[in-house]
Amino acid sequence: MSFASTAQGQSCYLQQDCGPGMLCDGNGSCQPVRSLLDTGNNTLYWVDQAGGNDAFPGTESQPFKTIQRAVQANTIDPGDAVIIRAGTYYGQVSPGTGGTAGNRITITSFPGEEVIVSGAINLTGSWTQDGNAWRLSWPYEALWHRYEGPNDLFGEARRRDVLIADGQMLQAVYSRADVREGTFFLEGSPYNPTTMYTMLPGNKNPNSASMQTSLLNHLFNPSNNEPSCRFGNVKGFYHLIGITFRHTANDGQMGAVCAGTEGSIIENVTAEWTNGSGFLISGNNHIVRGVRAYHNGMSGIRGNICNNCVVEHSESKFNNWKGYKPFWESGGGKWLYTSNSVFRNLDFSDNEGPGLWLDMDNFDNIIENNVFDNNLGAGLFLEWTTDRTIVRNNVFTRARYAWPTFYGHGLLIHAANDNIVLHNTFMKNEGGGMRIRADDRDRAIGNRYYNNLFIANTLIDWSSDRKSSEISFEEHSGDADARSNKGEGNVFWYRGYSTHEYNTYQYRTKGSNGSNVVRSSTLADWQNKALTDYMSSTILPAEPHVVDTTDHVNGWRLAAESQVIGRGVSLPADLTPLLVDFDGDPRPVQGADVGADQYKFGEIEPPPPSGVSGDASGNGLVTALDASLILQHASGLVDLDGNTHADASGDGSVSAYDASLILQYITGFLTCLPADIACMPGKRF
Repeated sequence: MSFASTAQGQSCYLQQDCGPGMLCDGNGSCQPVRSLLDTGNNTLYWVDQAGGNDAFPGTESQPFKTIQRAVQANTIDPGDAVIIRAGTYYGQVSPGTGGTAGNRITITSFPGEEVIVSGAINLTGSWTQDGNAWRLSWPYEALWHRYEGPNDLFGEARRRDVLIADGQMLQAVYSRADVREGTFFLEGSPYNPTTMYTMLPGNKNPNSASMQTSLLNHLFNPSNNEPSCRFGNVKGFYHLIGITFRHTANDGQMGAVCAGTEGSIIENVTAEWTNGSGFLISGNNHIVRGVRAYHNGMSGIRGNICNNCVVEHSESKFNNWKGYKPFWESGGGKWLYTSNSVFRNLDFSDNEGPGLWLDMDNFDNIIENNVFDNNLGAGLFLEWTTDRTIVRNNVFTRARYAWPTFYGHGLLIHAANDNIVLHNTFMKNEGGGMRIRADDRDRAIGNRYYNNLFIANTLIDWSSDRKSSEISFEEHSGDADARSNKGEGNVFWYRGYSTHEYNTYQYRTKGSNGSNVVRSSTLADWQNKALTDYMSSTILPAEPHVVDTTDHVNGWRLAAESQVIGRGVSLPADLTPLLVDFDGDPRPVQGADVGADQYKFGEIEPPPPSGVSGDASGNGLVTALDASLILQHASGLVDLDGNTHADASGDGSVSAYDASLILQYITGFLTCLPADIACMPGKRF
């Protein structure tokens, strides 16, 4: 990693903001690493693989040779720090002592130098040519693993077999016949491996290559427990900075890097090319900032039982290279039993599984200002009692079909309740923008969504039986459950397929027949069936909307003169107004733009449209639909209180009288509505 020249005291937020020899302190200022960590009240240890010796005292002039020597229990104490010079260090780092709330233990690379912790070990023995491959008698015992037999949901990918050739992890296959360039096969059961077969890239002779494997389940583990980071003598309060962890044979659900019990900060750390997951964040009050999880076998940044945790300004990409089934736990990262935590400014993209996945008993979390692009199955997946989540200012693009279970939705809310979805942009997701679905585990009720923009979602594939729509309610036990999910101020792409399943709206309750199924591109059909989105609208693709539907990086932002400018509704009183957009630009409380982007004319915000008197639905027209909505309001079926445009009379209330005026207006008995400022006295009746 290269750093720009950074002066002492320059402002910073991420460790990457500072230059060589500098760290970002707690006050947001870049400081020399030596002076920042050596406070006089602690011990500063140095590690240097090239010139160190574990018999040395660990000073800068006489450093230790290994990281493990520096962090062993009889050496390090709370408040101490370890500075590591450039090099590749082999083996698991297991601190023997934890920090405390006021005295974290810091373990950092020397800023500007590359420090790698690797789980690789050299394979011994000679390789013998065997047909199109080479073979080696396996010299090690079986690894601990979670393999449960042929019906295991993970399948053979659960095995922890690893082969590294010239620094490159090879793909595991599970029969001798499948061995081809860049793959290997470890013959024998997972409990009794016998012979490894491989064919290297370019059919290189492995006897002339660097051949390595790994026997480790973790690379940084404060628990000293092999199968799990969460049990045993677990410790916490670490500050881990600027280290790359790679090449380990971890189980799919286990992180190469573990946070410990409580209060750890993991900054500017990379976990890559592992057999399982990159990071496992478990415990309380952890901060994960500026990290990268790339090319991990199952998933990138995962969590389990995390309370008051923050994950921000990080990337989780290209994960599940090993091929775990995407319907279980693969992708950018799965989180369970996590509450009161924040996920923000993240890039969860290009994963062979969902981008970010919250599954089972996750409560009161915030997911904001993130990018979810090109993930398999779903961008964001809120599943099974993942309740009271706030999802705001996110961009969901290009989610891919994962047949037959996941339909490629930007946001999938599945058996989850009372979640709030605000000002998100959904574009070019193959299966649709957002799907709210119940199943036998839970009802999926009370979810609300406001001011979201749905652009060009669904992949039109006429030869396929894949069903897709911009928004859908599915598999609810009945109308009451389905209709408990409410939305307003959303703008939907107009498809125009009135009878085909590739459309804008889909509504289907469990066991329903054609009489209570709606698949349509007509907003009125959706409003009349779902009883929601009365103040939402559609756009015409031929008129300005976003910059470029083919550009998933920047094209989702609003174009000049976009149809959606100013179409947002004010949020209900129980929700805090969203005052900034994805880019941090200010967003007005009233008349906000729809989606994650608030458009700017230079520095001048466009004026919100004044609206149309009598337009209860918010679609810019006054029709019989508006009269119908007002009558439903008068009967208690719809709540239009606060909808000033529904007040056609101008008397300050919404009643059946307003519906009567609208019907007179659309049939020609009135030339204007009383509440319309253009309706002058003498022209009202």
